[in-house]
Amino acid sequence: MEDMKLLKPFDIDLSGINLVEASAGTGKTYNITSLYIRALIEQDISVGKILVVTYTEAATKELKDRLLRRIRESIDVLKSGRVDDESDDFLGNLLTEVNHPEKAVTKLENAVRMFDEASVYTIHGFCYQALQEQAFESRALYDAEMIGDDKDLVQEAVDDYWRSWVAEVSENPQKQPLLKLLNEKGVNPDSLAGELKDYIGKPYLKVLPENTHIEGLEDRLVKLQQLHEEMKSIWNSERSQLLSLLSRDEMSNYRSSWLSGWFGKMDEIFYSDTATVNVFDKFERFIQSYIDTSLKKKAVKKGVEPPQHKFFKLADDYWDASQSMRNYDVYFKKQLLKFLREELDQKKEELQVLSYDDLLLRLRNALMNDERGARLASKLRQKYPIALVDEFQDTDPNQYDIFRTIYKDSDGVLFMIGDPKQSIYGFRGADVYSYIKARDDAPKQNRYYLDRNFRSIPKFLKALNAFWGQHDKPFVVEDDIEYKEVTWGRDEDKYESLTEHGEERPPIRFRRLSKPGQDTQNKSDARKKAAEDTAKEIFRLLKGGKKGEVQIGDNPVEAKNIAVLVRKHKQANLISDALQELGIKSVRHSDQSVFESDEAAQLEQLLKAVAEPGNETLIKTALSLPLTDYSAAQLFAVEEDDDSWPEMLQHFSDWHKMWIEHGFSAMYRSLLKTLEIQEHVIKYNDGERRLTNLLHLGELLEEESRKQNEGPRSLLNWLARKRQDTSQNKQDEEQMRLESDEALVKVVTMHKSKGLQYPIVFCPFLWDGPRIQNSGTPFTYHHPDHPETAYLDLNGKEGPDRPEKRFYHQREELAESLRLAYVAMTRAEHCLYLTWAFANDTEFSSLGYLLQDPEQAEAILQAKVDYGDSVDWSADEMHQSLEKLCREYDDLFTLEHSTKAEEHNQLQFNGLDNDQTEFKVRSFNRGLPLAGSYNVSSFSSLSSWMGEDDPDVPDYDQFTDYGDYEVQEDQPEKETMFAFPKGPQPGTCIHNIFENYYSKSKDKDEVIINQLQLNGIDLGWKDTVSDMLALVLKKPLKSDIEGLCLSAVKDKQIPEMEFYYQNDEIQTRKLLSIIRNGTSPDWENKGRAASGFLKGFIDLIFKFEEKYYLLDYKTNYLGDSPSDYRQDELHHEMKEASYDLQYHIYTVALHRFLKTRLQSDYSYDKHFGGVFYLFLRGINEEGSEGVFFDKPDKDVITTLDDYIRGGSDG
Repeated sequence: MEDMKLLKPFDIDLSGINLVEASAGTGKTYNITSLYIRALIEQDISVGKILVVTYTEAATKELKDRLLRRIRESIDVLKSGRVDDESDDFLGNLLTEVNHPEKAVTKLENAVRMFDEASVYTIHGFCYQALQEQAFESRALYDAEMIGDDKDLVQEAVDDYWRSWVAEVSENPQKQPLLKLLNEKGVNPDSLAGELKDYIGKPYLKVLPENTHIEGLEDRLVKLQQLHEEMKSIWNSERSQLLSLLSRDEMSNYRSSWLSGWFGKMDEIFYSDTATVNVFDKFERFIQSYIDTSLKKKAVKKGVEPPQHKFFKLADDYWDASQSMRNYDVYFKKQLLKFLREELDQKKEELQVLSYDDLLLRLRNALMNDERGARLASKLRQKYPIALVDEFQDTDPNQYDIFRTIYKDSDGVLFMIGDPKQSIYGFRGADVYSYIKARDDAPKQNRYYLDRNFRSIPKFLKALNAFWGQHDKPFVVEDDIEYKEVTWGRDEDKYESLTEHGEERPPIRFRRLSKPGQDTQNKSDARKKAAEDTAKEIFRLLKGGKKGEVQIGDNPVEAKNIAVLVRKHKQANLISDALQELGIKSVRHSDQSVFESDEAAQLEQLLKAVAEPGNETLIKTALSLPLTDYSAAQLFAVEEDDDSWPEMLQHFSDWHKMWIEHGFSAMYRSLLKTLEIQEHVIKYNDGERRLTNLLHLGELLEEESRKQNEGPRSLLNWLARKRQDTSQNKQDEEQMRLESDEALVKVVTMHKSKGLQYPIVFCPFLWDGPRIQNSGTPFTYHHPDHPETAYLDLNGKEGPDRPEKRFYHQREELAESLRLAYVAMTRAEHCLYLTWAFANDTEFSSLGYLLQDPEQAEAILQAKVDYGDSVDWSADEMHQSLEKLCREYDDLFTLEHSTKAEEHNQLQFNGLDNDQTEFKVRSFNRGLPLAGSYNVSSFSSLSSWMGEDDPDVPDYDQFTDYGDYEVQEDQPEKETMFAFPKGPQPGTCIHNIFENYYSKSKDKDEVIINQLQLNGIDLGWKDTVSDMLALVLKKPLKSDIEGLCLSAVKDKQIPEMEFYYQNDEIQTRKLLSIIRNGTSPDWENKGRAASGFLKGFIDLIFKFEEKYYLLDYKTNYLGDSPSDYRQDELHHEMKEASYDLQYHIYTVALHRFLKTRLQSDYSYDKHFGGVFYLFLRGINEEGSEGVFFDKPDKDVITTLDDYIRGGSDG
């Protein structure tokens, strides 16, 4: 900022291109209104001639109100000749700078009268206005209908392209291998639309790879098919001879167990009449050039000749031909993207519709047109000689091209106002590099900054300066984005203070959940702990406020003074639940769609019953929902009563008829009234929220039913689509409405908090880093050597320079997370709470980065994406950095450890649920429980995240936390196991299918259908589950054990074996310390089993070649690609979910069982084969993905067994 000047509204010329950089809280809107007043007075133009642009409808309304209020304040000052507010510099200067107050007043009063014509728009509103008013130059569609989202049109265009291409394949059979390739890679119309839809309207993206043309493609396909047919003939007749050749003792790394798997893959290739482009990796072992170099050294010395066969020589050519086309899917996607950019324009012209992104793109393209662009720009400058663009940091290249083309090198005036530190809308297309380019385009003499903060108290600003200013690269990527210290806008004695017991405490307060050397927390456990700790501290503040001990100025702290800022809705749920546990009411502020709420899912289930009144199962399900007041006993009584149940069935039949004959609204009102849903729902602690959602959903469904004018089934399909919609472009009318009571603690998403401020702010999850995976999906990035260019990489996981590109992409993601953290922190006026915890991936979080040396943080990220060597580092370094900060600035920062839960007396104050006194028993706080004579515990009692333990429930997947996984833009097709429903119920379903079909030999289709129905899962999944089942049963479990697969041990297995064994008092921390070689988690008395018996259920025990094995089925979702289930990912998940603890407990059970059965003959090494965990979503025909194996060390099992028996330290 050395080349920038401090902005003083009366000292700058209203000319040229200007940039104003305004840090958080520095009065950006204040200065926009000041410049607006100057323009009205000095330029002698009407309000309609000054273009003011911002980015949301709400901001537009607020800005219009502020402008009108400012005009009136200016009129009053000019008329009276005095300024009541001495701190208002602009109004004070207005009196001295205006030479003719009477003329100025006349102009401003005219502005008030004509203010309805003020040109204050959103960016989309401005583009729409410009296109309509300049329809000839812009070639715009006149009176086109605006559609908020063109997702359906994109899907339709993709479907058209796909159908056309498949038809072409049908007419040209030589292209069949390409269709086979796309199918094998999971490429289909749904996946393509999901991957490409966000890039269609971004012509500025440089798409990689640049050259996707495959020279002589048709000739290659013909050759490949000829090779396939010739090799298939040989394979079918000489397979055993080929096996003998490759099984020779002289061959190196051609083990019999490996050959068995490879030959199985070859069988699959030559079973088909169509050539395979996407051959398996080990196909290379069959090519002559590889075989020639695969003899053992001794054989080479003896002069032994490698195996020779025509098949191997043909395989060389087959390999080369297939490799030259294996990336055809990349070429296909690039061609499709080009088609969509052209086709969608034509389709929208035919339909006379435009999306919001079309408005930007069409105006931008019209302005860039060689023939008409200059004329259009001139007309827009004449209409708007002055433009003030707010929130310019959230621009993108299309938007900047528009304003640059209109105002650059002209007599027009453009002010770009923003703060690159607050560029947080990358998911909507905002590109901070466009802002940097815009800043460079502004002449140096026209670059200004604001540095006086009017939001926060001086001491807090000093702390903020110390925290951000001490870091060399606080915003990671962009050297052009720096943290400039801010000062306070008023005299220090003008600010109120937050005091506790009459004393000021440091304004930034760290809450540490773990200590150095104890950072082995499970991430989900740490999240819950952070939420609980936040709730406890809020309770303490409110309790102090109630007693008059915690105050802001002379006023006690109240719930309305407090906001908790989160990034994700699941984090908000944790906070709301933790507050509710303590009786503290809260209100949610977010952009979350009402279709994402629990009420939407419940309403869909209820309406299904109305749509199918003859389906009694659906009706029973509907009546058991939280929407109704029926308990299990009441529902059973109604069902058994000969009068009540027919009456209930008649209700649903009547509602169905009413829906068809009188419309949705009439049916819905009757439904709510008869089932007394409103009266029941309002009784919940969050009843207002639930009822608001139900009424809101009813309005949206009624509106849609009027539009489509179709029956129940069509409306239910629409509701299902809205619930499944994961796009970021939610319509304003779909956003969840807020309860009216502003006297509550606010739980706000960080994006939603932008522009707002709160006296006390909590940020409990800035330590929570993303899980970085190489999904193979397209992504964008900028290269540091030419940051002005945005790249779109369509190459998959194996694309050129993939690690380097992933590093740039992830670094930009981290940079946006830091900007989001800056936004969150700067919402605070008096006090900021930052929770610090270390768990998996914390090193990639915003707070984790700020507590590291930037070079180390970059090196760790490089290593994570395979772009650099591994780095020696420790979480203790971050702890030490935090401790150092708090020592050096002990008046600005505190470091407090999370306190244990305490019992709270029931209080009454705003923000607490005071409608009815809730009596709570006090806890009996004993370090260890009283010894009982008999206890039964299970794995769940040892799992730190479980609050309750039911030893009679199989462990299955109820502990799985799906919160770590962000929703990907490319959702998998429904027919894959990746998309199979997630959670405990689907896990139970799959386990039961394996047990009933595989272990009990029942009819497969009957088993699958029954289990899907029992667990409420759509029967459309039947074929997917059936295919998965067949694949898993024949899957080789271990490459070095020939013939080991589930189908081979069907007669030597025990399913769902229940075990009991005796244990002394044991603690999870010690168990994990034994298992994990001395590393123990920092859990506070969580995870233990009292003296008694450990009980559990082992999915499967089987015997193979005199060894006994354990096997567990897992339906955990790790990602949408087989690579997400690689061994490193499985090891991460096993530790994250504490499955290593689970299988060690099971191993001890089998170890004890075999010792008893085999007695003196038993040997652990001889008889115990090991443990398999099958992650069913990731298992595929080719690799080892999804199959986890371990054989615990004998000494570990012995130590573990001794500790469990006697509770000693082993």
